[in-house]
Amino acid sequence: MVTGDQLSSTEKKRLRDRRGQKRLREKRESHIQALERQVATCKQHHGADRTGNLISVVNQLYRENEALRARHERLRAVLMDDPSSHPLSIGNVEPATLSISLPPTQQSSEPERHSDQIADLATSPSQPEAHSSDTDSGDQLSPEAWYLVPMSTTQANQIAFPGNSMWLEYPDLISACPTNPSPLDLLHGTRRNFLADQIHRSLRQRAIRDAECLAIGWQLYHFSKWLVMPDPTTFARISQYLRPIRPQLQVDHPRAIDLVFWPQVRANLLKNWTSYDFVDVMGYMSCCTKLRWPWGKPILERDEDDELQMRGDYFETFTRESAWGLTSEFIERYPELLEGMDVESIRFRLGPPNSTEQV
Repeated sequence: MVTGDQLSSTEKKRLRDRRGQKRLREKRESHIQALERQVATCKQHHGADRTGNLISVVNQLYRENEALRARHERLRAVLMDDPSSHPLSIGNVEPATLSISLPPTQQSSEPERHSDQIADLATSPSQPEAHSSDTDSGDQLSPEAWYLVPMSTTQANQIAFPGNSMWLEYPDLISACPTNPSPLDLLHGTRRNFLADQIHRSLRQRAIRDAECLAIGWQLYHFSKWLVMPDPTTFARISQYLRPIRPQLQVDHPRAIDLVFWPQVRANLLKNWTSYDFVDVMGYMSCCTKLRWPWGKPILERDEDDELQMRGDYFETFTRESAWGLTSEFIERYPELLEGMDVESIRFRLGPPNSTEQV
């Protein structure tokens, strides 16, 4: 065996080079293995689909944050104009309670006080009287509670409608839309009114008549305007039966529940909406919701400027809860959603061509 002392200087240099190259190879292999493990972890936890979903959620949260900031500025401006006459000064309602769209963990700090405040504002003598045949709306908010927006977080909507992009994600575009939509825009779509066009696109995916399409579209339009720009004026344009009930302010839920016409159905859905195939329930309900308006009877008429507008009797009809019904198919499939209601009064029965109830 040749020892180090017996090696020549040239051989010693070669030995040092071989040892250095060996250490370099080992270091390079170790670094490559670490990089491979890092790439595998990234592929597992940060794939293209997951990254896309995260970006979508981040963008939606950003838009919601901007809408909340704008809403806060509007409310603060109103308070600074005349704090003594503003609804927020009623009882013990504090500005902090406006954050009802926050996650449930941030809502539970003062649940009893929040419930009491909502109960105090649930009814008011200034509330317009409901139609005698309509459902009792005593649990609904009064006009003084126009700022209490239903609790509906991004998480709840992602669970119900994964990857779905709705018009409410664009509050800035909705704010720029006209106060009232053109009936023709809701029926046929338009490039001039973002909100009316989005509602038209959504409703035309359902098998519904023009009578239901225009009536539902009109209601969705004004409800959406109130959600984005809550003030007494936008709230007043919402039909009484669509005004929120107390559970909508206390339970996190998909926004689609807020657009169900019957307050009691909304209350029943809020109890356990996660136990349903929610997309199936809402899709089935949209097709089974019928307006008691005769087939073939016009819903539009020309005004003095020869422009097509809604008939007055048609408008008065669809703004009453009693004018809406559900077909037997939905009632028999989801009977538990009509608990606490007079089922026969809401049942829509098919009739002959000259009757009110027909399709």
